Amino acid sequence: KLLLVQPIDADGHVSGVTVLAVDAAQAGVGDTVLLVMEGRAAGQAVRRRAAPVDTAIVGVIDSVTH
Repeated sequence: KLLLVQPIDADGHVSGVTVLAVDAAQAGVGDTVLLVMEGRAAGQAVRRRAAPVDTAIVGVIDSVTH
């Protein structure tokens, strides 16, 4: 599936523009996720190296500590 993702910084504040990402981690609405934003790594995340993917969700974050 495709999800719109709003990047955030380590403190949870909005950081950057919303991006469209292929979901390779079964994320849901409201989840904090880990993105790869580079074609080759994103393609590997969906197990299709030649796929035209720029951004992929590769993990769901349980918690963030500083």
